[in-house]
Amino acid sequence: MNVVKSAVVLKNKHAFVRNNANFMFANKKLYLPSVNEIKNLIYKNVNKNKNITNDFSREQDIYYFGN
Repeated sequence: MNVVKSAVVLKNKHAFVRNNANFMFANKKLYLPSVNEIKNLIYKNVNKNKNITNDFSREQDIYYFGN
């Protein structure tokens, strides 16, 4: 599931605050990548580095705004 979430954020950088999947701007249309596009993103990263790194460390953070 993290792979799909990361792919959606990568393909829709305009829709998320600081590339954080937990914070989406209002009234933004999302492009949902196809299975082949997700595979290409995965294999491109593996072939480039031979290590899978997760650049979405901030999406694991929990924020609370309120009283």
